[in-house]
Amino acid sequence: MKTRNQRPTAPRFGHYDEIPGTYVGLCQMYLPRPIHSATEARVAGEMIAALAGFPLNDEQEDYLEAVSHFADEYDRARQPALPAADGLGVLRHLLEDRGQSGADLARFWASAAAWGR
Repeated sequence: MKTRNQRPTAPRFGHYDEIPGTYVGLCQMYLPRPIHSATEARVAGEMIAALAGFPLNDEQEDYLEAVSHFADEYDRARQPALPAADGLGVLRHLLEDRGQSGADLARFWASAAAWGR
């Protein structure tokens, strides 16, 4: 029985032989489902990490893909959207960030053209 202070964890596998060979067997350890909290995301991440690096069979790969899909959906829903940017604005920002000017860029392109790049 879990107490309030116990945090759910995913199993850790030391050897390939410890990993269930079937999708159903893996689901009995951790059921892939949509993730709604940071704790659920952490447990899914632990399960992904536990399977990573082993030569998986088709069922194990399908399972890992399902868990990874739900983890990816959760992460994407919580990432801030990047602002729309036009090419010129991005170029200006990059030049400013590096302490360079349009003249510096022109010199670069002139030298690159001279070298056939």
